[in-house]
Amino acid sequence: MNKTTQNAAVGAPTYELRTIQDILDKIPTDRVDDCLKEMAVAIKFAQGMREVAKAVSEGMGDDEATAEVMADAIFGRLGFFTWTDDGLGQISLILPDYSEVQQ
Repeated sequence: MNKTTQNAAVGAPTYELRTIQDILDKIPTDRVDDCLKEMAVAIKFAQGMREVAKAVSEGMGDDEATAEVMADAIFGRLGFFTWTDDGLGQISLILPDYSEVQQ
């Protein structure tokens, strides 16, 4: 069964993907290539942002282990990917509010 939600902003189906099985079960076969291309861009962006957070922490004098922990705390770990099949090829990354994270 294909579980989707409608994205009201664009009227396109949106899929929450937590596992590879979700991709197999939810994404229409003819849309897999676009989904994976957009997912690859999002993953690379997330990796870059995590590295920036780690570099900032190290620049503030934290040792490498602490910087790694801070990068995880500030940026978090992505547990799922939400793909909107709108055909636009646009990527947006929405981060949780980490304003309460303190060192």
